[in-house]
Amino acid sequence: MGVGGFMSGAWAFTFWLFLLLMKKYRRTFFSTMSGTQFTMDYFLRGIDDKQKSQVLGSNHHHWRPIRGEVKAWVLGNWWRWVEDKPLWFSEAFVSSVPDDFVPDDVDKAKLADARRGGRRQIAANVLGGLGGRLQSVRVEPVN
Repeated sequence: MGVGGFMSGAWAFTFWLFLLLMKKYRRTFFSTMSGTQFTMDYFLRGIDDKQKSQVLGSNHHHWRPIRGEVKAWVLGNWWRWVEDKPLWFSEAFVSSVPDDFVPDDVDKAKLADARRGGRRQIAANVLGGLGGRLQSVRVEPVN
């Protein structure tokens, strides 16, 4: 038995061992669910806003069938997020939110500037003071 046969056998054994040890996670590796179905399911069964917010970071074609529900969720929670300032409600999240999902009383010009990579102060104004938490941090080496 040559080196190739040994390597193939070793690979097969480790893969078998891998499948054996991941009993409760096995369902996450094998699924008949499409990407669109997974994205919609992730939002619809989301346990909290943080989990549901990830739908906006995925391909918008994946959540097109539930666009109305996502829009209602964002519009219904926007001002609570501005008030509570959860960590996931960041500039990146705000830039992923479609314009028609943002409440009408948010200044759309400031939002557009923030999306174009404008100054953090503009984003801070749009997010109601969230930008202060997003300022750069100075890291100094420990001697």
